Amino acid sequence: MSLLVPSRCNPVLSSMILMCLVALLCYLVFPPRLTAQISTTGKIAGTVTDGSGAAVPNAPVSVKSTALLAPRSTHTQADGSYLFDLLPPGTYEMTITAPGFSTFNQTGIVLTAGFTATIPSKLQVGEVTQVVKVEGEPVVDLENNQTSTTFDQNLLQEIPSGRDPWSTVAQMPGSTLSTFDVAGNNSYQQSTMQVHGSTPAEQIYSYNGLDLNWPGANGGYTQFYTNHDSFDEFQVVADNAPASVPIGGVYMNMVTKSGSNQLHTGHFRVAI
Repeated sequence: MSLLVPSRCNPVLSSMILMCLVALLCYLVFPPRLTAQISTTGKIAGTVTDGSGAAVPNAPVSVKSTALLAPRSTHTQADGSYLFDLLPPGTYEMTITAPGFSTFNQTGIVLTAGFTATIPSKLQVGEVTQVVKVEGEPVVDLENNQTSTTFDQNLLQEIPSGRDPWSTVAQMPGSTLSTFDVAGNNSYQQSTMQVHGSTPAEQIYSYNGLDLNWPGANGGYTQFYTNHDSFDEFQVVADNAPASVPIGGVYMNMVTKSGSNQLHTGHFRVAI
């Protein structure tokens, strides 16, 4: 049996192969630019030292919160530093233990989306069974200088306005909208937004880091409607936004609730 090999390939097949090779070459030479998003989680970072300021390496550090399904733990590095990344928004408690030192415990650490709580911890000489508690100590973000307004669950539930992104952004200082909402009389009416003189409709809807802008529209509009009861927080980023935000107007960072170790229920009431 002889095998027949065509001496000339199909012109259509040859063109398709050539196009695929060209596309692959362009991908390798000019890799696509990935557009980063505003973070939807927070961080806790810091350095553990002793009374003299020397670093305490390999010290166990743990954090717990109702926003977590289980506590998270790590150990300090050689320079005493530690980092907890990808923490859901919520209120945290941190504990540090090390042989020869009293246990360090700090409560009330509030994290919002994109916030890095920097906590320098100084351990005191003593027994591990002795606990040094820190409560109500304000924490600062030394890594971020963006200007943002964060609406937590309490604000989202209590603000007397329409329960939609446009009415919520209207509560931020410096914002201007094309519609005027009074106690929800314009609920779910899409509006053109501006902040501090930005271009009208220069706005991005980000849902857990996913851009929901409608590409077919001329400006910042969306075909999606959201449920405020599903939000853990609603963050509006305006001035001093990071380079990952491609606009100078309103960036709506909507973060939904995640699983926790507590059972929650809800209900809706619809008036007809």
